[in-house]
Amino acid sequence: MDQVGYDTYCKLLDEVIKEIQGIEVKEEMDVQIDLDISSYIPDEYIESSSQKIEIYQDIALARTEEDLSNVTDEMIDRFRTITRRGKQLTRNCKN
Repeated sequence: MDQVGYDTYCKLLDEVIKEIQGIEVKEEMDVQIDLDISSYIPDEYIESSSQKIEIYQDIALARTEEDLSNVTDEMIDRFRTITRRGKQLTRNCKN
């Protein structure tokens, strides 16, 4: 678990359990799209690198618009507002 990270470990464990139960596991495809846009969380908004990484991970794991909305709500709850760049980051993930 230390080598792959908690989220990946949980995903792998879930897949193995489903396979043992005879449930078909659909393979997810990793897709990377390079766009000529700038989307990031500025240091002025979140100074802590670990908190930024946590938000980036939440955004990366979001699969639906509701998930992204929940991330946006979490950012507002934790940091009292959301910056233009934060809105842009989550909006870019929706498309």
